[in-house]
Amino acid sequence: ILTVIPAEARARPGDPVDYTAIITPQGGFHEPISLQLDVDAGPVFKGSYDAGVLNPPYLSSYEYRVVVPPQAPAPLTVRGTLSAEGGGHREVVELVLYITP
Repeated sequence: ILTVIPAEARARPGDPVDYTAIITPQGGFHEPISLQLDVDAGPVFKGSYDAGVLNPPYLSSYEYRVVVPPQAPAPLTVRGTLSAEGGGHREVVELVLYITP
């Protein structure tokens, strides 16, 4: 099971946002997990990022810091989809970042 905290966040241009990803293996799962992040900020920006590979044994959590670009327009809603895939299993978590003035 893939969990990301926070699923929704607010930040201003230039601010960092700290995310915590938690992998909870089920039924003895112990395969490498590939992460991909798809980002959609409407007409402003769209992109896909290789977010790395996690190998077992899994840590209790993984910390990720995202810095909102200083030139980002505000207000803006950025939607993200974090996909984790490995061992024939796929999990998806929806994320939202509200960029505020």
